[in-house]
Amino acid sequence: YRHQAFVDGLIIDLKVYLIEFTMQEQTEKTNDIGRVSLTPIVLALIGNLDSLGTKTNHIPAIQPIINKELTLLTAPYGQLIHPFYKTLTSHQGVDYAIPEGSRVFATADGRVKEIKRSSTSGQTVIIDHGNGFTTLYAHCNELTVSAGETVEKGDMIATTGNTGWSTGIHLHYEIMLNGEYQNPRDYL
Repeated sequence: YRHQAFVDGLIIDLKVYLIEFTMQEQTEKTNDIGRVSLTPIVLALIGNLDSLGTKTNHIPAIQPIINKELTLLTAPYGQLIHPFYKTLTSHQGVDYAIPEGSRVFATADGRVKEIKRSSTSGQTVIIDHGNGFTTLYAHCNELTVSAGETVEKGDMIATTGNTGWSTGIHLHYEIMLNGEYQNPRDYL
């Protein structure tokens, strides 16, 4: 929610500034010939800011599970020792240890891009959030969405499980922005 609140606050600050600017321009009547009023431009900008506010729901900004105490994160983003090969490897998401059957939530509005099952990541949901954001939820047990389905932030999309190549029940969660892996902790 931290990023969402920041963006919402920034939009409000910009709108207030633009409204004050328009009011000041209205009171500064001048006889200058050729002066162009900026009021229509400013009003259009305010309208664009209003629509931007709805697009921020497409930025992953909540945790994919209920984790109020922030204690369930068991494998961080970045370099770690592979649990099977015992070699240094890149972990492109985060893992949450959570009881089997726990609810998994969409972290932003979007469309389910793909539902897949693989030997390594098990049952997986991939959501395209627009604006270049994609999220992946792996090792799920029951999937409650279908490919092509529209989801909103906070909608249940699956339950946690132990499918695929896994050392125990957990959820593996990834965020990509324009094809580049992101540290999910930066969006919580």
